[in-house]
Amino acid sequence: MSQAPDQATKAAAARCGGALSVLQSGEAVQLCRALTPDVVICDQQLPDGSGSDLPARLGQRETRVLLVTGVDSESAFSAAIAGGCAGFVSKTSGLARLVAAVHDLAADRAVFPAGLLGQIATTHPAQVDLTPRELEVLHLLADAASSDEIASSLGVSLHTARNHIRTALAKLGATTRLEAVVTAARQGIVDLSPGSGT
Repeated sequence: MSQAPDQATKAAAARCGGALSVLQSGEAVQLCRALTPDVVICDQQLPDGSGSDLPARLGQRETRVLLVTGVDSESAFSAAIAGGCAGFVSKTSGLARLVAAVHDLAADRAVFPAGLLGQIATTHPAQVDLTPRELEVLHLLADAASSDEIASSLGVSLHTARNHIRTALAKLGATTRLEAVVTAARQGIVDLSPGSGT
């Protein structure tokens, strides 16, 4: 966000159960390393860099970065994915969507605009050897299922579900669930077009 938080930012922080201090990316990195928050809300446009670069600068897999941008475009979304952001929300989405996105990321769900996924998800032949279980996991991730929901759907323990997720991500060369879903769509493993039901 900007250096001075606006009322919507303050309200979102209060509704998500935590205080939010708006900083430049260098200060945000220091604070995140010290506090290890579950979710960081970050604007794409920062005074000292790009919000999509924050995940790499953090180097922490346990902190999920939700990129908020006024530019709801394929290029901004692709930059967020390439940068390792776990979620992407347009500033025009409204406060309720922002709060829901924070809760979704905290619950291990990927957050992405379905319309943009459909635009960038061009089909290419699958380039990885996935097991039937890993394919099932990717379809569930594409439906924005949490780890708990995946475990329940597969009839396995949460630990086993997380292992399946990690293995699928590793095979796709992805560092986040969002990146895995987009990579799987680009390779024709999942279909993200509206109404496809993956």
